[in-house]
Amino acid sequence: MPIKEVATILPYSGEKVLLQLRDFNPRIVYPGCWGFFGGTVEFGETPLQSARRELSEEIGHIPKEMYALSKDSVSAPNEVMMYSFYAPLGIRPTEIILREGMDFGFFTLQEILSKQLYSNEIKKKFPLVNHPNVIYLVRKLMRKIPKGD
Repeated sequence: MPIKEVATILPYSGEKVLLQLRDFNPRIVYPGCWGFFGGTVEFGETPLQSARRELSEEIGHIPKEMYALSKDSVSAPNEVMMYSFYAPLGIRPTEIILREGMDFGFFTLQEILSKQLYSNEIKKKFPLVNHPNVIYLVRKLMRKIPKGD
């Protein structure tokens, strides 16, 4: 039975999305890389409940509305059923309380495609999570969001 994971993409100011620079802890998956906010679905939770809990734990905010984006079977690094959601950020960047990770930032698809993103907190570039699902999900989201929002 695959592990259930959630990821939430938070679009902000048009074509930028919020990403997290993961901690440098070698015991976590993709340490020191930029990726989405999210985590493992706990026993008794629905994927949506898990996505909401993870956002509360990681940035101290739960968006009013969250929308399903994708459900994908992913086999790297383990067999995972990935539930992806998106939600308008709904708060100003200064209201984000980063509780997990080293930094957060807002990036366009073009910046994400470079796979090297700059941390304003640490003052250097770090790699994007090395998984094709990241770019796939951002592209899918950009097709859903009207230009200029």
